[in-house]
Amino acid sequence: MATERVEITQDVVNKTVTAACVNDGKIYEVADTQQTYLTLRRRNRSVHWLVRTRRGTRTLGKAGIGYKADHLNLREARQKGKEAFAELASAGSKKKPRSSNVMTWSELVNAHLKNLAGKRSVGGDVKLPYRETQGDVRAAFGVDNKTRIFDASKRPSLAVLQDMRITELDAHNLGAAHRAIAHRRPREKFLTYAKSMLGWAYSNSHITGLIIPARWWSEMKPVDLSADEIEKMEVNRAKLIKRKSSFKVEHVGQVLARSEEFCAGRTGNDKISPGIRMGLWWCGLTANRRGSTTKLERANIVRDDPYNDLPGWGSAFWDAGEMKGRRPFLLGVPPIGMRVLDIAMGDWQTLVTHSHSAAHHKVGVCLDATRSAG
Repeated sequence: MATERVEITQDVVNKTVTAACVNDGKIYEVADTQQTYLTLRRRNRSVHWLVRTRRGTRTLGKAGIGYKADHLNLREARQKGKEAFAELASAGSKKKPRSSNVMTWSELVNAHLKNLAGKRSVGGDVKLPYRETQGDVRAAFGVDNKTRIFDASKRPSLAVLQDMRITELDAHNLGAAHRAIAHRRPREKFLTYAKSMLGWAYSNSHITGLIIPARWWSEMKPVDLSADEIEKMEVNRAKLIKRKSSFKVEHVGQVLARSEEFCAGRTGNDKISPGIRMGLWWCGLTANRRGSTTKLERANIVRDDPYNDLPGWGSAFWDAGEMKGRRPFLLGVPPIGMRVLDIAMGDWQTLVTHSHSAAHHKVGVCLDATRSAG
């Protein structure tokens, strides 16, 4: 039996069907590289669509040329293939004996969050933990950020999953929980994080107990949007494009001028800290992310940038642990940016000098958004 593995396109289907003109008694198969379980089989004068998994093989129907006939066209074959693959995978998992070593959904969520909280190896890299990502995952799964316990009021549709063993989970009940989540972005985030978590559980089945024939969740996609959601998305996109196209450098200057006006003359507890005041200047000049801006350390500011011959230029450096993408970052800083940093550090030193609690300040951070000196 000859087997070829390529992406099955309409051209591949046409060539395979056209070649089915002789009774040579041989079997030829084309395995898809996009949906790896989908196969196009030619035997003598017949061509059929198949789905192959470790659990077994299912015939979807006859293949043919064109979209109007009694055969399955490429689009229909892909859709039916997804459904058959999910059914075969979930049917295999239901036959597994219930084991006390298999985690429930809530136990898996906790184990996954614990894994995200530490250093991980992803491919050949070490990935550092990121607090914001952990909060995002908790929100997607309805886990309260303070109590770290599932709150049904946050994600009502996930309540039915909490005590379910993950080997009993299938495309039907996960899909039902996903579809019942209100609003497009929360639905998309939940499905993305759920698929990632189940992938981790599958790869670490010795810990989670998720021993099943195949990753049935891989082909799940976000539910189709309603007409109202599509209309709202189009309106919001048009509004965003309009705002972006009309936003000019002059508007940045206006914001900074209004900020200076707001900060002027404030004293005591009403005084705006140097980190907030000059941090806004820094963001306006560099478009640097707010989070990394507040983590810029004085030790990582270089006065004379060795990579830039222009006078007055310096550089700022962040290590991987301070960046959202968890990769080191180096930024060239023009003279006005260095001036902003000098003002921030000078004003901060003046503020701390008059404070009785100088020891409590983050002396290594340049643009820390500390509210007051006390």
